[in-house]
Amino acid sequence: MSDPSTLFITGVTGFIGFQVLLEALTTTPHKILAVIRKESQIPNLTTNPHLSTHPRFHDLSFTIIPDLTVPGAFDSALSTPNLPPIQNIIHIASPLPHLSDDYESTMIRPAVSGTLSLLTSAHVHNTKITTATTSPQNPSRKIHRIILTSSLAALVPFSHYPGPPSSSSSPSSLPYTYPPTSIVSPTPTAPFDSPFHAYAASKIAALSTTSSFLSEHSPSFEVVNVMAPFVIGPDRHARTANEALRRGSNGSLLGGVLFGDADNGDNGDDGDDGGKAGSSVHVDDLAWLHVVALDPQRVKFGKREKVRCLGAACNGVEGVVWEDAKRIVRSRFPEEVGEEEGKLRCDGRMETKRVVLDARETEGELGVRFRGFEEQVVGAVGRWVELKREEEEREKMGNGKVD
Repeated sequence: MSDPSTLFITGVTGFIGFQVLLEALTTTPHKILAVIRKESQIPNLTTNPHLSTHPRFHDLSFTIIPDLTVPGAFDSALSTPNLPPIQNIIHIASPLPHLSDDYESTMIRPAVSGTLSLLTSAHVHNTKITTATTSPQNPSRKIHRIILTSSLAALVPFSHYPGPPSSSSSPSSLPYTYPPTSIVSPTPTAPFDSPFHAYAASKIAALSTTSSFLSEHSPSFEVVNVMAPFVIGPDRHARTANEALRRGSNGSLLGGVLFGDADNGDNGDDGDDGGKAGSSVHVDDLAWLHVVALDPQRVKFGKREKVRCLGAACNGVEGVVWEDAKRIVRSRFPEEVGEEEGKLRCDGRMETKRVVLDARETEGELGVRFRGFEEQVVGAVGRWVELKREEEEREKMGNGKVD
C-alpha cells in the first residue's frame, strides 16, 4: 500500500470545483485539503447534503488563503503539519468573464499571478525537501503533479470568432476545430472588445506563464493543463433553483432556454453577442478528467516532458448546437414547458459559433467517450427542476420563505 497523501484543491466553491471535490473524495484514497478565501464559506460547503453525507466527508479539511495572487500565499498551506504530505494539486480558481473598466487588473493579472504564486510555492516546497540536511530525502513528501484548469478560449484566435453564427447541425457549419495543444501565441493585449476576449487573454497569459516557469526553473513536478469549453450539467453545489440557473455555463444554457437570454448567468453579459462556441462538456466528465490526470499510469509523460494538455468536450469535430437544447427540454421535460411564470418557455435563441474543442485524442488515450449534449442538458435542467419542486413543497408546507 502506498503512503497516505493529501490532494490540494482550489476553487471548490465554484460549479466545477465542487464537483471535482466530490469526484476526488469518491474515486481517490487521498485526504483532501480544500482552499477557501473566507472562513464564512465553510458552512455552505459542509452543510451541502452531497458533501455532508459523503462516506469520506471526514477526510476533508480546509485552509484559508484570502488572496491567491500574493507571492508566497501558498507556502504554509503546502506544508500543513497535521495532514499527510501534499503530493498533488488541482488548481481551478481563476476569474470568470465579467464587465470591468480595467480587465488587466480584474481578470488578467489575477489569473497569471494566482498560477505563478502556486507554481512558485510548489517549486520552493520541493526544493526545500531536496536540499534538506536534517532529514533524508523522501519522494513521498514532494509534490508530484499539478493540474491546471484552462479553457477552449485559450486555443482560438480572436479572428475566428467574428462572422455569422449558425444554428445548423451540419458539421460543415463548424469548421474551426482545435486540439488542446493549439494554444494561442502571443498573448493578446488590451484594448479588448469584450469581457470574453479579456477572459481568453487571461487564460492564454496563464498558460504562457506556466510554460515560461517550467522552462526557467525545471521544477521536479509535472503539469497537466485541462482545456474545457462550456461546462454543462447538474450543479450539486446549488441550494436553490435560482442558484442552479445562474452559476457558470448553466446560466448561459438555462437563460437561453427560459428567457431567450444567453447571458443570464452570474457573469452577466460577456459581450459575446454573436453566439456561443459550439463545444461543451458534462461537468461530471470534466471533474473526472481533473482527477484521473493525477494518475501517472493513465496520463503518462515522456522522458523529458514536463507539461501536457488534455481536452474535455463531446462530439468530436462536430461539437454541439445550442438550439438543440430547446428540443431536448421539450422532449424530456414536457410538463415543465409553458408560457406561465416558472415554466421553461423554450422560445429564445441560442446561436452557435463555429468553434469546437477536439478532444478525440484525449478520449482515445484514456479509453473513454465523453457524455453527449443531451445528457448535459438533461442534467442541468433536471437539477433546476428538482430544486424548484423542493422550493414549491416547502412553500406549501409553510416552512419559511424561499428566495
